[in-house]
Amino acid sequence: MRWQDRYCEKLVTAKEAAGLVKSGQRIVVSLAQKPREVLLELANQAGDLRGVELLSHWNEDYPWLHPGMEDAFDVRVAFILPPSRQGVREKRLDWVPIIFGLYNNDRHLDPNRLPPYQHADTFMLSLTPPNARGYCSYGLGPWYSPTALRTAGTVVAQIDSGLPWTCGESVHISEIDYLVEAPPSSPDAPPTILPIPDSAEFEQAQVIGALAAGLIRDGDTIQVGTGTPSEAVVDFLGDKNELGVYSEIIYRQIVELMAKGVIGGARRNGRRRKATTACLWLYPNDPAAHEVISFVDHNRQLEFRDVSYLCQIPRIAANHSMVTINTILAVDLLGQAVIDHIGPNPISGPGGQVEFTIGAHYSPGGRSVTCLLSTARGGTVSRIVPQLETGTVVQLPMTYIDYLVTENGVVNLEGKSRRERAEAVISVAHPDFQPDLRRAAQRFFWP
Repeated sequence: MRWQDRYCEKLVTAKEAAGLVKSGQRIVVSLAQKPREVLLELANQAGDLRGVELLSHWNEDYPWLHPGMEDAFDVRVAFILPPSRQGVREKRLDWVPIIFGLYNNDRHLDPNRLPPYQHADTFMLSLTPPNARGYCSYGLGPWYSPTALRTAGTVVAQIDSGLPWTCGESVHISEIDYLVEAPPSSPDAPPTILPIPDSAEFEQAQVIGALAAGLIRDGDTIQVGTGTPSEAVVDFLGDKNELGVYSEIIYRQIVELMAKGVIGGARRNGRRRKATTACLWLYPNDPAAHEVISFVDHNRQLEFRDVSYLCQIPRIAANHSMVTINTILAVDLLGQAVIDHIGPNPISGPGGQVEFTIGAHYSPGGRSVTCLLSTARGGTVSRIVPQLETGTVVQLPMTYIDYLVTENGVVNLEGKSRRERAEAVISVAHPDFQPDLRRAAQRFFWP
């Protein structure tokens, strides 16, 4: 049978697709481009459902993120983002801490493993229209979709002609059970994932970005994580040469550096002259979005892969001179880093930061750069503290922090004693808080 005939046979309405979900089933939903028409129909059917488990990174607002649908939906949050943060705080939504690289395509073969993205009763996502051979692209953010799709009992795909075609992983129409045609989305106005930072934070982050960029050399392969301080580094790479990119997320500025020839990956191992990523991150209402998406569309310089493939430590370490640049929320005098908690309360997730930080240490010539805004709440609170609050979760142990960058300077903690580490960390704290931090260090680390 021709794929075109299969396509027509698989077509259903959004309401019919939502009606496939039964009480007690486990549903996984894609991250970057959700099948919104189908999901809104699913919400409309809440009165007929009980105990449906829904897992995703909820980067858009949906009815089940608010009170009132707890009997119908058991909502799981794979990475806490603004639309789900209040629900997690109120314990209506359940956070599933996930390290991306552990959920590779082989892990599901072990019956003792419980990969959160895999073996869903139904997986729902959006895809581009098929090409001449019947293959669809995952668009700007494959993320965990390829793995989830391959292992799901039923696959429902919303076909979105507004999505660009990205090179890398793709899926044939024969691997999809049901298709829903919906009005095209506007790629120029992608869904919000994180709020745009305020101007004061942005200005501080620019200082951090400039300092962090000084640690990057020509020919390095870079990864840049989310967070205003780490994202700021890409604005200061215009004078570099032959950079490679191997990063779970890339930004508009990364694509622009590729267009200018700053990023070419000529010295990267394995896949020469390609930037490898799981997601292109665009902020809403970015006037440059259309031009960036046009550059990405069908561009073989970029390879979009499943995040579980990308974040495996051996693959990260295989890149020579792998430099990872990531943001943390707080650090103590030993260098213990907090990624995703304020006190005992989770507000985001570890993402790929742990794996990239470790992988950089094993890369020949690799370095890990950890960025931190030294204060919060308008400069009234120090993010560098003598000891972390009880209940705080440390995702990065002190032994994996080497370069620490704040707006007050750069230090390298590698190989230092406890006293030396404390002195180094204090040196990049805000000057207003340094006296109290020194007194605490004296109590903790000196006789």
